[in-house]
Amino acid sequence: MSINLGATGSGAGIYVSGPLFERSSEAIREACAEGLAQLADTGVEVMQDQMRRYQLVRTGRTASSVRAIHRQSRPGSLGYWLITPTDVWAGELRIRQTGTVVKVNKKGIKRRVKTWSVGVARAEATGRPTRSWLAYGERRGRKLRKATNYYAATTAALRKLRYDRVFLPLLSEALQ
Repeated sequence: MSINLGATGSGAGIYVSGPLFERSSEAIREACAEGLAQLADTGVEVMQDQMRRYQLVRTGRTASSVRAIHRQSRPGSLGYWLITPTDVWAGELRIRQTGTVVKVNKKGIKRRVKTWSVGVARAEATGRPTRSWLAYGERRGRKLRKATNYYAATTAALRKLRYDRVFLPLLSEALQ
């Protein structure tokens, strides 16, 4: 009987082998699903703490809306958990050119600059950051702040955890 926790060449995972594991695969699958759910809950707390640490809490709605969303490719598979804020801006923008303006720099050189009109065609949860702003510090392609990629930082913090402390008690209980 062997249990391998952690990273392998094809990615991180939990691999079990031996005759004991062949007869109770459903119990093991349920224990692993419960362990992944516990890790997702920890990830939610990590992302919220990072948002508060880097002062992304003007109203607190974005940090308090962080959720773990379970996704499966097919029923019965373990799937994966997406940790993300749910109260972010979503909608459609209408951008069009409205004309040109003549600008003069310090040396007196003139140049024409296009002017643009940006309007919101449809908005949901207006005023909250987009997911690209949370990850890369950009809005509409412009860098607005030093990037603090909350998604990558949460993933890195979860990888530092000891998985055996989460999964081994659940697996030993499932095999009894």
